[in-house]
Amino acid sequence: MKNKDTKFKAKDISNFKFGRLTALYPTDKRDKDNGSVIWRCECKCGNFKDVAEYLLVRKDIRSCGCLEKESRQNNGKKVGASHVSKNIVDGTNIQALKIPLLSTNTSGIKGVTWDKSRKKWVAQINFMRKHIFLGRFGEIEDAAKARKEAEEKYFKPILEKYRGEK
Repeated sequence: MKNKDTKFKAKDISNFKFGRLTALYPTDKRDKDNGSVIWRCECKCGNFKDVAEYLLVRKDIRSCGCLEKESRQNNGKKVGASHVSKNIVDGTNIQALKIPLLSTNTSGIKGVTWDKSRKKWVAQINFMRKHIFLGRFGEIEDAAKARKEAEEKYFKPILEKYRGEK
């Protein structure tokens, strides 16, 4: 077993590159787990980071954190692009058109709500990031009919185009 008082001697890794990090000089600090020398490093992006020598040598740490951030951004862009290419047609999210009736819906009809103040049924639809008001109706059947006609007018061409592109 190693004595806790034993201090690792720093190997001279000055100016060595470890991924995006360049080791500049050893600090007086030691790693709390194994006593390894902590090196002051400069990242390619210009930031400075103190890193334990063994983490540099084992290539466990290769940047100040900028590499992980860039990777997340690039992966996010890829996922976003994949989603757009699969699900967006003419600026419309096809998946949003297929959302089932929510449990909070009290009318039982998608896009139809009760206006308490006017005591009328309101029909509306959202399409291409626009809220389209279809009208107020005395009977729920009339509001449902207006919503159905709007779905035919707005959603049907997009869904047909989507099915054609698949």
